[in-house]
Amino acid sequence: MNVLLSSLLGALLAKPWLDPVGLFGAERWYLPLSRLWAAANVAGEDAALFRDNIGGPQPDFRSAGHLRATLDRHARARLQAEAARRDWDDAIFAGPHSACDAASLDRQRRRSATRHLSTRA
Repeated sequence: MNVLLSSLLGALLAKPWLDPVGLFGAERWYLPLSRLWAAANVAGEDAALFRDNIGGPQPDFRSAGHLRATLDRHARARLQAEAARRDWDDAIFAGPHSACDAASLDRQRRRSATRHLSTRA
């Protein structure tokens, strides 16, 4: 972090003008996407529940079919991430007698968690 802050890029980023720009991006893009992502986590594949849970104006979804397909992809990514986490937990914390490839399970857990988190966009 110190290397970044002491670089030319750090000098550019450590300016007061960046705060309102970052706040604008967070308010207009990141936080609304996070709210939709959380609603999708709760709703699973249920489009009606998703619409009920977003707690604000209804986004302009191109079609009900597109929304269902998006929720389906998100739900699959979430379930895969949960399963990979569960497999990793079971293998790592099963005790000294468990024979597992912890590194492989950890890579799979991280990959699936990243896929799930990337559905936010």
